[in-house]
Amino acid sequence: MKTQDSSWYSIVDGIVYPQFVTEEKVNTILTRFKTRNEDIFFVCYIKSGSTWLKQILLLLNHQGNQPNLNMMEAFPWLEFCLPPCPEPAQERSYEYIESISSPRILTFHGWPHLTPQGLPNTKYILLLRNPKDVAVSMYHHLRGKKSISYQNNWNDFFELYLSGQVHYGSWFDFHLHWEKFLSSRQQVLYLTYEELKKNIKTCLSQLAAFLEIKVSAEVIDKVAIGSKLEEMKKNDKADCNWMRTNKNEAPHLRKGIVGDWRNYFTEEQNQRFNDLYIKKMSGSKFKDYWDESILGITRED
Repeated sequence: MKTQDSSWYSIVDGIVYPQFVTEEKVNTILTRFKTRNEDIFFVCYIKSGSTWLKQILLLLNHQGNQPNLNMMEAFPWLEFCLPPCPEPAQERSYEYIESISSPRILTFHGWPHLTPQGLPNTKYILLLRNPKDVAVSMYHHLRGKKSISYQNNWNDFFELYLSGQVHYGSWFDFHLHWEKFLSSRQQVLYLTYEELKKNIKTCLSQLAAFLEIKVSAEVIDKVAIGSKLEEMKKNDKADCNWMRTNKNEAPHLRKGIVGDWRNYFTEEQNQRFNDLYIKKMSGSKFKDYWDESILGITRED
């Protein structure tokens, strides 16, 4: 994040990234990582529900049962876990990534040109979330993580978020770039956080079909239950308590609700955000992914 204190962000190709993602690390990933035809790339902007969806994917791949590994071990977030990793216990070598049997599910928060290129059969899952709720979740994330410890208030953070000077850059530009990139790909599944919350079992069936995993209605029920926030908080393989957090700040698994932005955005902030959203997303198919009850923007606008 661009502030006078640059200890917890870096700049990669002009984009603000977390401090552990350097240009050297990205270039090494792009040259050393070997994509397979069977790979599945799970992509989303930070704080869009990746932890939740990875737990869903983990349970789906094990018929609704929790295996003796966590989501970071099962579905590595390459920008984070490859060396050097800020959490030594979570560091994974390139050899470890190569040892994962196909089909591998790999997680990325980066922009498409800074992410390994898929092969013709590579499948992509893109998870999107209402950008206003993303802002609130990111605000607490940056304040809560010891490696970041953002100190300023919501109003200061809002200005940074609106201008794209936060981890992984502009929400708008991130999604516009991925939309363009994925338009030429054949196997893409688009999901929203809000649809997962509203129709979890339907989304689970879509995911299973996309990933060619045979599951019964009973398994769908088990995954739906096992991926609930309250269940994840009780599960030491899913609670993410290995992440070091600051005292008196929210844990990684915070609320997991839709619409929390209404408790933070002022009327003036909301109008400014709406104006920018309409301007930036006018030509995007993502523009109408959320109705007024969720995003607070009428589609006529």
